[in-house]
Amino acid sequence: MTSPENNDEIIDYFKKKNFYGIDSSLIQFFEQPMMPAITDSGKIILENKGKIFLAPNGNGGVFDTILRDKSIFDEM
Repeated sequence: MTSPENNDEIIDYFKKKNFYGIDSSLIQFFEQPMMPAITDSGKIILENKGKIFLAPNGNGGVFDTILRDKSIFDEM
């Protein structure tokens, strides 16, 4: 699971490392969803005026993502 910000970089890295000797058909990359970022006090963080800052939803998001994307779920 990657974030939209680093997905391409991570895939390129794995390709350059020949997937560390693992058959590439056994590796599946997918982007984790983004969600509004909030402060510790619960206030929404803005990227700029009128635009909410989005951040990856965290490691726990892997379960929700797998269940929502049938192809990932079926593959696993």
